[in-house]
Amino acid sequence: MIEPLCRLCLEAGRVTLATVADYVVPHRGDFTAFRLGQLRSLCADCHNRLDRTNSPRASVREDGTPSATAPNGQGKGPSVFFNSEDQ
Repeated sequence: MIEPLCRLCLEAGRVTLATVADYVVPHRGDFTAFRLGQLRSLCADCHNRLDRTNSPRASVREDGTPSATAPNGQGKGPSVFFNSEDQ
């Protein structure tokens, strides 16, 4: 099936032209899965927000440090703490 629009944007109520074919289930180097795996159409922004397991990446601040909340809003806070003497 040809999907000209980003599937994740459509699910979020946005209309965006798809520019990337993404594997629904990551192929992890399996040649058969690479050749025959199910694809979905995504825009570059949605594709770049996914990690290698197709889960949303943890959000980051402008300076590149992890934010306290995950993309789904249920973050645990920073996983690395600095001793006040280190600063």
